[in-house]
Amino acid sequence: MAAALQHLDLDIFWDMWEPPPSFIDKTRLKGLPQHGIGRSCKAGKEEIAGLLTALRLFLAEGDAVRHARWLSDCETIAAALRQHDVEITGRNDTGTVPQLVMTLDAGRSANGVMAALLKGEPAIAVDPSMRDFSKILINPMCLAPGQAEQVGTAISRLLA
Repeated sequence: MAAALQHLDLDIFWDMWEPPPSFIDKTRLKGLPQHGIGRSCKAGKEEIAGLLTALRLFLAEGDAVRHARWLSDCETIAAALRQHDVEITGRNDTGTVPQLVMTLDAGRSANGVMAALLKGEPAIAVDPSMRDFSKILINPMCLAPGQAEQVGTAISRLLA
């Protein structure tokens, strides 16, 4: 049986395979895909449906709307931290994720603040990439609606 399969002309399957043109451009493929995303990524059909739904929602929102939402979250957090040295980067570039950059007062350890935020309620994870400069970066990308206020309040309370 295996020997018979080795001699099977796969071109016959290529001619029979008719994916929707909106799904894939057959002219750009060298041959029939042997496996879908599910097999190589060990994903089930429910997970693939979830991935496609998430991708559709992401694309439907659009860059400008998403940027405005993230910027609003940064501004909400900045308002809660108005007594501290904060700035928002990426305000005018819809191709980037705006971030809040907070410079800590002299003598305050960025590592200590980040550790306390992780142990707090709710736990808050911030970007540690500028901790050596006594700065904490807050990326709004994963915030759910209403969480920006919680983040701002929790950090303000910690730094008081």
